[in-house]
Amino acid sequence: MLFMIVSQHTAESCPMVNMVSKEKLITSGQRQNDVAKALGVNILGSWVDMPAHLIFMLVDAPKTELLGKMAMELHLVDWNISITHPVVTMQDALAQLQPKKLTVL
Repeated sequence: MLFMIVSQHTAESCPMVNMVSKEKLITSGQRQNDVAKALGVNILGSWVDMPAHLIFMLVDAPKTELLGKMAMELHLVDWNISITHPVVTMQDALAQLQPKKLTVL
């Protein structure tokens, strides 16, 4: 299942200016693929909106509980508040708009 994780931090806790957060981000960045793989999570991409202090991460995971474990293991919760959104591709959403055919038994 696809999930978009949106994380936000304050200007004061931003890794660009906060050395504690910076070190944690560097360490988590070095470990994130190994931690994700061990949990069965596939990181499909990540993006940062630096002026808004937002981080977006698209992942494929069998269940949301694993995402919380990943965030804890990587210490991302130390300076971010994250919201996890289950998402589908636009193609899949459009396919659901098609009329359903009834099967006659």
